Amino acid sequence: MMWQLLQCPSSTGDPLLDEKTAAFATYVDATRINGSFHAALWSHYDNLGPRTTNLAERWHNGLNTNLGVSHPVVIVVL
Repeated sequence: MMWQLLQCPSSTGDPLLDEKTAAFATYVDATRINGSFHAALWSHYDNLGPRTTNLAERWHNGLNTNLGVSHPVVIVVL
């Protein structure tokens, strides 16, 4: 549904915004819809493994989960 709206957006009255929206639609079509990035690569709906490819994000999420707080305070004693 959203992709269909993005393909034929209504005019916003701002030519620059309309141009950027069209450029974004072209990019999404060329890379995600008809490009080499198949849906299995960018959709993690049925994924049982890590839901991110960003190793740092995954590590921080694991740290926050294990410590039980979102922003742990780490004190380094020398």
